[in-house]
Amino acid sequence: MIRIPFFLAGVTFGQNATDPTPLGSPTHIVKFDRRDYPGVDSIVFMPSLHTAAAPANAFADVYNHTQMAVVVGSEVQTNSTSPVWLESRNLYAALPDGQVTLGIRLRTDTQGTASLVTAAYLILYRR
Repeated sequence: MIRIPFFLAGVTFGQNATDPTPLGSPTHIVKFDRRDYPGVDSIVFMPSLHTAAAPANAFADVYNHTQMAVVVGSEVQTNSTSPVWLESRNLYAALPDGQVTLGIRLRTDTQGTASLVTAAYLILYRR
């Protein structure tokens, strides 16, 4: 297993908009290329996510800044007011060959109630 962090631990990022909004460059994985990890056949997005107030839902997904598109299958959600670790489905096939810059998008289903991420990783599994 290989863990690639989106940002350093101890920092919390939030967003209180209902439209998916990319977080800034401190949360980017730059020059990611799945081909740089021989034997890897599974890649998942694993954020520690929570909402500022229930019953609002917090949503997070992986955004490909290079191609300006969401990584299909990466969205996770919770209505927990305490951070919980979530795991997306396998994203290996949804990621392109070649170097890309990946980031995180956050949104809420309740305008003004923040979605918060306290840590986030790409987890790579080898066969």
